[in-house]
Amino acid sequence: MVTVKNLSPTVYGDGSLLYPGAKVGIDGPVGSIRLKLIRAGLEDVEYLRMLEEREGWDAVRAVTGTIVQGLDAYSQDVRLLLEQREAVGRRLSEGK
Repeated sequence: MVTVKNLSPTVYGDGSLLYPGAKVGIDGPVGSIRLKLIRAGLEDVEYLRMLEEREGWDAVRAVTGTIVQGLDAYSQDVRLLLEQREAVGRRLSEGK
């Protein structure tokens, strides 16, 4: 793993997912925001897979269609994404 040795406000980390924690008083690596967002995305995929298993592909399309219309057409409203994520979680926990 390549790590950024000299962190500064002008260095973006070149796509690093982990950073050395020593600079912020942590013994070990620190996950980047990018890594946390990747994990959240993978959790979303799993939610949608579970929804498809229970309710079918049309249920998944109904959820994703409110957020994504195409590769270059999607909502940038974070609240909408969070609302849909929560709604899918409720549907799965209720067993409906």
